Amino acid sequence: MKRLFGILLTISFALTACATDVPDPVQQYQRGDSALTCEVIHDEIQANQVKILALTPRETGFAKGAVFKAAASLFSNGENEAAMVEVKALQVRNSRLRVLFHSKNCKGDPHQPCSALFSP
Repeated sequence: MKRLFGILLTISFALTACATDVPDPVQQYQRGDSALTCEVIHDEIQANQVKILALTPRETGFAKGAVFKAAASLFSNGENEAAMVEVKALQVRNSRLRVLFHSKNCKGDPHQPCSALFSP
């Protein structure tokens, strides 16, 4: 019994170590920002929004259960923290891009789909 407990404990530590993730946040200011066109700025904002949605955890069905959340937090806490760092960086980058969008007198809302803004 002690041996089984030791094996399970070792496996849980190994899984926890593997679950940690290193964040790769986008920089708020990037070289060449001043040369971006309205369309490129819009496209980057849209792409960042898609990334934010992909990184944001969803709570549906079984994942809403308290037991599942507790078990998942043991193994994915590092991953969630890294994702949240990346989400925050993308939100800050989008704020910078919106300022740039308006300072260049771009027309429309940068959150609208591209076809609505740049149709002939």
